[in-house]
Amino acid sequence: MSDMRGGHSLAGWTRLTPEYSGALAEFLRAEEYRCVTLSERLKGWANRGTSGYRLCGLDGSRPWIHHSGIFPSAASAARNSGFIDGAALLQPDGGGLCILPGNDEGIREFISIADAGGALSALTGPGEDLDRVAAVLEVAPLEARKYLLMRLPPPSSPDIHPESVSLGPKAIARKGGIEIRRATIRDFSSLCSLHEAYEREEIRSHQLLFAAWLPERIMGILRKQIAVVAISEGKIVGKANTNARGLGVDQLGGIYVSPEARRRGVGSMMVESLVSFLVSLGRGVCLYVRPENEEARRLYVTLGFIDAGTYASYRFH
Repeated sequence: MSDMRGGHSLAGWTRLTPEYSGALAEFLRAEEYRCVTLSERLKGWANRGTSGYRLCGLDGSRPWIHHSGIFPSAASAARNSGFIDGAALLQPDGGGLCILPGNDEGIREFISIADAGGALSALTGPGEDLDRVAAVLEVAPLEARKYLLMRLPPPSSPDIHPESVSLGPKAIARKGGIEIRRATIRDFSSLCSLHEAYEREEIRSHQLLFAAWLPERIMGILRKQIAVVAISEGKIVGKANTNARGLGVDQLGGIYVSPEARRRGVGSMMVESLVSFLVSLGRGVCLYVRPENEEARRLYVTLGFIDAGTYASYRFH
């Protein structure tokens, strides 16, 4: 582990401090698709400078970065993003979000830092990175959820300007008796029911991951994310939303269609509508999907998504 000393930056992990905010923003823009949830949490620190800078989140989480070069001063470090090759947000409960550097020494230091703040209990991030953590720990995770990561790079020139766009509650797509529109607070009850079914079927949790705070989760989606719903015969039969919004990439998730409305193209209509809107803003889009879900993968390929590695959540104890 290392830190800023005497105007020089040495290789290793260090707490995120104001002089690194610009470099962090550049690192995230290049790598955030690998873990948009981390980018969403860290973007408040990026490009903040010293004004209003927060050293830790409201929940006690602390951000770290890993840098691999030597630079003459903090000022040059802020202007040069090439030296940042890893970032993490470690939580007081032993969990963490991460995009890790490619060397084993960086992995070992990361584990030491995480253990120093409390036992390393769970990690979320690129599957390849988490596999390397497990290899260094020489222990298999007690629970491992691994998905295929797919991404759609941002367009070189958006069709329209973000400030002129509004995805309002009016229908944005209609086909075969199905209507797609943006979700509103009036859809709260239906969204809760659909998300509970999504947790049981897609996440395959024996105990709902969000059971205690499902209403809070849905309110968070309505406030901070972009969500669409599918309507058939006056009833909401599907939903899709962004799960995380980084600096330039949005992660899709929560894509669910009620069993009675399946095989009618509802899922593809929702995803295509949401992706088209995000792309029009100049945003990149990524998502993760179960490896065995061939139908969903084919849909995403037709929309232009490409394979981009894996995404995982590991619980160690």
